[in-house]
Amino acid sequence: MKREANMTFGAHLTEAMQRRAMHPVQLTAALLERGVSVTPTTVYNWAQGETEPRASTILEICRVLDLDPNNLMGWGDD
Repeated sequence: MKREANMTFGAHLTEAMQRRAMHPVQLTAALLERGVSVTPTTVYNWAQGETEPRASTILEICRVLDLDPNNLMGWGDD
C-alpha cells in the first residue's frame, strides 16, 4: 500500500495497529513484555500525534507489529 507523504507517525502507527486488529492496550502489553516501559496513555498519545517514541522504542514497535521501520516512519512503501 502506498502511503501518503504527509501522514504523521501517529497516523502510520494507527494504521499499522488497525491492520493487525491491535488496540493501544495490546501494543502496550506487547512492549512491556519486551522490557519497554510504556503505559496505554503513552501509546494513545503516539497514535494521536501528541508525542513520538524514542528510536529504540520505534524499533521495538516494529518488531511487535512486524514492520520495517522505514514503513512505520513513512519513508518507504508497505
